Amino acid sequence: MENYNRIEDLKNYTVKKVKTIVLPFFFFAFSSIVLNFVRTRENLPVNLVLVLRGCVRNSFFADALWFLTCLFVTEIAFKIIKSIKLPNRKSFIVFTSFVFHFVAKNLMKPSPVVSPSWIYNIDSMFYYLVFFSLGYVIYPYLLKLFSLDANTKKLVFCILLVISSTYTVAVFLDKNEPLKILDSILILGDVILIFKTFILILFNLVLAKLLENANFLAKIGRETLYLCGNEYIIKSLLPYLLAKLGILISFESLLFVLVYNFFIIILLVKAFIPLEKRMFEFILERLFICKNIVLRKRKY
Repeated sequence: MENYNRIEDLKNYTVKKVKTIVLPFFFFAFSSIVLNFVRTRENLPVNLVLVLRGCVRNSFFADALWFLTCLFVTEIAFKIIKSIKLPNRKSFIVFTSFVFHFVAKNLMKPSPVVSPSWIYNIDSMFYYLVFFSLGYVIYPYLLKLFSLDANTKKLVFCILLVISSTYTVAVFLDKNEPLKILDSILILGDVILIFKTFILILFNLVLAKLLENANFLAKIGRETLYLCGNEYIIKSLLPYLLAKLGILISFESLLFVLVYNFFIIILLVKAFIPLEKRMFEFILERLFICKNIVLRKRKY
């Protein structure tokens, strides 16, 4: 969890998230629109409106961009809930986010699980906020787990790996019928759904811990937002440029798909993303300078 114990007022926090999430989102979205228009001549005004609405999930051709706006409103909503001072603040955070989840899953029409429609994916935020909040609550216990002595930590991680990997394989093979039956029970089904999702997250967490010394993989993990933003751009642009050179790509082999996607990730992490970050820093510096000039003029 980023800045777990940092105390920061809502205004500064929101400005920071606008800089690190919203501005990159608009860059990726407008870049995707231009590329899509060049390739398909799709309706440009319609796509611009979709971007201004935050690329609502399942409505925009660049599928991954909804995550950025949903993450932004989730972080702001979480910050507001977290700032409410109560004796049992963590319990309040979990309870409130669970209520949001219950409302989104059972009461909202249309359901954001199937047909999200609210601007900036706010309805999806209602559904996913509970996972964000539980991550915040569980984080200090994970730190304690990581600080255990080597032998105890190995034993705990082996147990967690067996449990989480067994369930992950069962989900992959569609062999988790007992928990599926419980899903249909009101409220209990919501709790079971969250529990099942966390087992899958736990599998990824244990796997990440086992691979923590692989520096390049850690770097890939740190660039998740930029990878999401660039997904449509690179997956459309690269085959388009290769086709112009007379090179056609066939995705019939699973092994080739895996190698090709890993190559794309390397290309993004090594070339595209560092360039984009320098560009964003330049733009923010210019905006900051312009803002100071305007403030000085108002002062005098």
